[in-house]
Amino acid sequence: MAGIVQSIIAIVQLLRHDLISGASDNSTGLAISLVSIFPFVYLHSRTMRVNWRKNVYVISSGLIILTVILSGCRTCIIALAVMISFMVCSKKYIVLLIGVSATLCLTVHYKKDSSKGRLFIYQTSLQMLNSRTLLFGKGHGGFKREYMYFQARSLKNRTQSSNAILADNVFHPLNEYLLLLIEHGIAGCILAFIVCLLLFKHSDHNSPHFLFVLALGIIACFSYPFQYPLTSVLLAYSLAAADCKRIYNLEITRSVKRFIILATFWGISYMLFDMRNNYLWKKQVALCSLGKIEKTLPKYNELYPNMNDDPYFLYNYSMVLFQYGNYQKSETVLLYCNQYLNDYDTELLHADISRSLKRFDKAEDYYIRASQMCPNRFQPLYQLMSLYKEIGKMEQVRLIAEMIVTKKVKIPSKQIDKIIQEANSFLGNHQ
Repeated sequence: MAGIVQSIIAIVQLLRHDLISGASDNSTGLAISLVSIFPFVYLHSRTMRVNWRKNVYVISSGLIILTVILSGCRTCIIALAVMISFMVCSKKYIVLLIGVSATLCLTVHYKKDSSKGRLFIYQTSLQMLNSRTLLFGKGHGGFKREYMYFQARSLKNRTQSSNAILADNVFHPLNEYLLLLIEHGIAGCILAFIVCLLLFKHSDHNSPHFLFVLALGIIACFSYPFQYPLTSVLLAYSLAAADCKRIYNLEITRSVKRFIILATFWGISYMLFDMRNNYLWKKQVALCSLGKIEKTLPKYNELYPNMNDDPYFLYNYSMVLFQYGNYQKSETVLLYCNQYLNDYDTELLHADISRSLKRFDKAEDYYIRASQMCPNRFQPLYQLMSLYKEIGKMEQVRLIAEMIVTKKVKIPSKQIDKIIQEANSFLGNHQ
């Protein structure tokens, strides 16, 4: 049912808006979710007797294949092709080798700008590894906490390079294995490799559980499938369903079973509590968009003790406090957010807070670093030009205005046109 509904929504979207995302936030999320459920649907369609149910499964399989192809997600199309080949071909290892090779070739030669951007992210991510963190990694969340500083360092003196034009706010290295290495080191990679090896060796290669893990392994090379809850749930289910050879007969006592049951109930309760908090937070975001910031502050203050480990909540809370005019508390919350997240947006907010507190030197540093993180963005340069005007550094204003006027535009917009027009106006008045 999920496959049918998602596929129909996506096809209708394509006909109406030339845009395909289904119930997800983008086409990649849609393709990943459909590829994940495909082996369970397809194998049911093959094993059922001919009746109306079999027809429903066959139609669902066809819709899923069509929608994945229409999504244009290269990695998901290859993963789908490898799964189908595994089902119909006896030479499994050859199919896997061809699938991985085809994925690599398509990734390099199709959409070359996207491929160049990925390669730059991989190269920058590898710079995060050093002898101190290589064995056990930087810990969970280490990538979000540090990557953008490395990107700023790489692009510091290369503002007109092709990588600088393509660079954006990056929250994931677009490779789950690389993320595992950065955050959990060689030890984490070895553990994951052992699990995969046992699964590959002892599982039925025609089972939907194995085929799902195989597809997930291919997608993980070039995307971020674990950002979507469905893949994590299906991975847990598939690993639990794998019939591996028993190495050690472990008897679980009654007390251990009770502990597991209690821990499970605690986990479910925590998840429901977290869902409630997120629901309340989203309501406050909606009120803020209507300009009712003062009305939302009591609820933000109430949510803060329970959501102070969520970097996106902390950033949003800091922004609300800044808009309300409570700059000191906004800075305190944002500094706490920086323990989990450092990126272009947090640097800009730090700059705005410092500027409001009359710490102009710090504001200047933050604006410059935000511009280095994403050199194609105009906003940091515009704010820097405005800051120099405010403190009377007119020569610096002229230099920044010249940079804005000569800067290559990645995606045209009215806001960018307005910024360029203002820079041109200043240069015209100060010849």
